[in-house]
Amino acid sequence: MSANATQCPPDVNAEILSQLALGPTIGVAYLGVAISSAIYGITCIQTFQYYRSPRGSTDVPFLKFIVLILWMLDSSHQALIVQIVYHYLILNYANATALLRTVWSIPTEIIVNAVIACIVETFFVMRIWKLSRNTFVTGACMAFTIAHLSMNLVFPIRTFFYPILVEAETKLKSTGSSGLGVAVVADVSISMAMVWYLRKGRTGLRKSDDMIGRLIMLTITTGSFTTIFVIANLVAYLAAPSQLYVLFFNFMLGKRTYPSTAFPWLLLIPDCSVHQLAPYLAEQSHICARW
Repeated sequence: MSANATQCPPDVNAEILSQLALGPTIGVAYLGVAISSAIYGITCIQTFQYYRSPRGSTDVPFLKFIVLILWMLDSSHQALIVQIVYHYLILNYANATALLRTVWSIPTEIIVNAVIACIVETFFVMRIWKLSRNTFVTGACMAFTIAHLSMNLVFPIRTFFYPILVEAETKLKSTGSSGLGVAVVADVSISMAMVWYLRKGRTGLRKSDDMIGRLIMLTITTGSFTTIFVIANLVAYLAAPSQLYVLFFNFMLGKRTYPSTAFPWLLLIPDCSVHQLAPYLAEQSHICARW
């Protein structure tokens, strides 16, 4: 038992446990950790593939550094969510009062998640600028990215001031739902801009147009996947703010969605304009075919 945990009398402890629904609270958090642990392995494989690929040896140091930072943040995120479940299920086993209190790693995990999302979204905004050279579109996508980061930081920072977890989830409902709403707008805007400028890169040549078509499908698939998870997170939070379904989806957002959308682009697409993209893809069609 944790030495810092406050124990309550056995009868009170039993009464709290009898009224606490473990399935939609600590149960879904446990499932989120179990699934995200498997997904973390995929991120490690993608990181290894990048550094072993031709792109990994020729990319500028900045991009290599971004990949390293994403992997380190993802590893930190994984450690934090494991600590959350370890705190509730091991250190404070059958301690009802501990199950009601906010552990420091929950808001910290949300902050790490926000930083991961910001790095990945900024990476795609940079790609939009390289493809389009359109100041207005790039600026709008960057503004949504900054707004997403800001809202994602406000919620966990305010959570530190609420010792009771359910109280924090309930009283910060407007802040949390606003942040998730901004996330949907940012993801949809970036995906739409990417698809639009990729379509403008078509030249009429079958081989390059086929590769661009695959990239458009990749953008739509990964963008839709991320957006669906964010919307599911928002719906879960609005429908059951006193439960922890939101943690389940939040654990997934820090794993399969944001980092995994960036790795295929790092492996496949160079920093170039939309006019330079088609010739490059025609030469590198054998790489795209593997994806």
